Amino acid sequence: MSKKFEIEIQVRFKDLDPMQHVNNSVYFSYFEIGRLEFFRNIVKDIEFKRYPFILASVEANFLKPITVHHPKVILKMWAGDFGNKSFKFFYEIESIDGETKFCKGESVQVFYDYKENKTIPVPEDFKELISDFIFN
Repeated sequence: MSKKFEIEIQVRFKDLDPMQHVNNSVYFSYFEIGRLEFFRNIVKDIEFKRYPFILASVEANFLKPITVHHPKVILKMWAGDFGNKSFKFFYEIESIDGETKFCKGESVQVFYDYKENKTIPVPEDFKELISDFIFN
């Protein structure tokens, strides 16, 4: 059964813009924190040596603002849409109580051989390793 990887993110003072809500660029940093924690906790490869990839694209749909009144949020993420050389992470950011959805997003990761400077196929053992977090 598939599940979503979840982490709690502390909303920092520096994340807020003059209008007292989290600036749109910061959401991408939250996604980045999620990717790092996913690899730290699930893949156990924070140096990205076993499974090197490049970030090909990232997008977000802002649903409601995270304001100064939300000291913490939950980031949920999962994988899917596997191609020959790429896959997507999907993201949701919501309130701690799960009542408010602030943002949805996705990113495309392409596996990459940095020595040869070229894309490579998705390693089969990578899919097996994260299989609990794949939705298709």
